[in-house]
Amino acid sequence: MSPTTAALVGLGTIAIVLVLILLFRGKRRAGDGADAAASGDGSQLLARALPHAARQFLSAAVQSDARVVVVGRRSPPVIALTQAVLGLRQGQTRATQLEGPIEVFEYAGGSSAPVAFMEAADPWAALFALESRYAASKPILAERAVSKAVANGVDLIVWVGITTQGLPLVREIAQPVVSQAAEGERLLVQPIFNWASSARELRPVGVRPRALNRMAEVGIRVPDHLFDYRGVGAR
Repeated sequence: MSPTTAALVGLGTIAIVLVLILLFRGKRRAGDGADAAASGDGSQLLARALPHAARQFLSAAVQSDARVVVVGRRSPPVIALTQAVLGLRQGQTRATQLEGPIEVFEYAGGSSAPVAFMEAADPWAALFALESRYAASKPILAERAVSKAVANGVDLIVWVGITTQGLPLVREIAQPVVSQAAEGERLLVQPIFNWASSARELRPVGVRPRALNRMAEVGIRVPDHLFDYRGVGAR
């Protein structure tokens, strides 16, 4: 083997070794991230998944007992984030599986918590499922009454996905609204915070959440600048 060939073989071996090391480290970080999502500290999960403005708003919403539905694919990271959202209010919690895809949480004392998890691809699918379930349980109600009942029964929808590192990522915080359309009233998803791909973060869209009324009733004030898209939540 010539010196040139030997040098090339040596460099190729080093390159392969470096690639294997990087792959191993990447898998280990992804595994650590998934473990942290499944069993890590709730405040750390929220800090990674939410910017300050969205986290402050969601914390105030849970403190005021706003009815929050976390939507996503059932997995340890997503359930862990759901528990972390509920942990924004003091008290130990436990999960109770109900019929269908909805999982609600209770405080240790037995009182119902304001946070539930629903397995669905996105907020639209979740609202459609809720509307269908409610309509089946109340067949005498008109369609418009069903839409209003679902919109009034849910204050916020938190849509959660999972990153390539196995960590939960909040894609959207929205509210259900009933809109007047040509074919009648329709149940729609109105974003409050939305994932901005260009900035790779959750940003306000400029909508004033309906849940602020509930917060005001119990003396919890949330500054309006959190929802200002021009100041990006005044981070």
